[in-house]
Amino acid sequence: MTSEQTVRSSDPTSGQRSVGGRHRVATARNIPVDTLRGLACILLVTFHVIGDKATAGIHVSDGSVFRYYCDSVQYLRMPLFTFLSGLVYAWRPLSDVTGYPSFMRKKARRLLVPYLIFVPMLGITQLVAPDVNGSVSFNPLMWWINSLSPYWFLLSTFWLFALVAFLDSYGLLRSPWLFGGLFVTVTAVCLFTRPEEIETLQLGTALTFLP
Repeated sequence: MTSEQTVRSSDPTSGQRSVGGRHRVATARNIPVDTLRGLACILLVTFHVIGDKATAGIHVSDGSVFRYYCDSVQYLRMPLFTFLSGLVYAWRPLSDVTGYPSFMRKKARRLLVPYLIFVPMLGITQLVAPDVNGSVSFNPLMWWINSLSPYWFLLSTFWLFALVAFLDSYGLLRSPWLFGGLFVTVTAVCLFTRPEEIETLQLGTALTFLP
């Protein structure tokens, strides 16, 4: 090994690229996926700012171009979030049941911790400023149990990962017959019943995400 190679291997910035005289750390993140995540965030945040009706959000009229924009991307906002979550998981699915506890601890840290923090913050905000994006009564326990919009998505996603990762860890989703049977069963339940009406811990809503 030459002296130049020795210096380079011991230099912590040797794995970085220089752009305009500045070092940029090499990253393994997927830029297209991160871009779509950013787009989904913009669509969701603007929706809640504008509101789903004339008496919510910034109180725009039903004939406003902002209302047209919200309605036009109605079936893109949350499905895009769900699709991207499944896509990233599919790149590295859980294949060993011994890794399930560690996997779920990471999901709890990323999904349940923000849920437990931001749900009461939103509830208190709606108590202080009612009729902006909803009004609530003071019942923090029920805020967590039945969720407050939009944080129901965090809880639903957690249950979805819990089920899919558990089935994957035992290899149950590798069989086309088992996967097809699960898909048909869940689809039938969603078509002929209304699981989204089960608001307790958002278990019903999580079920609607499976198909």
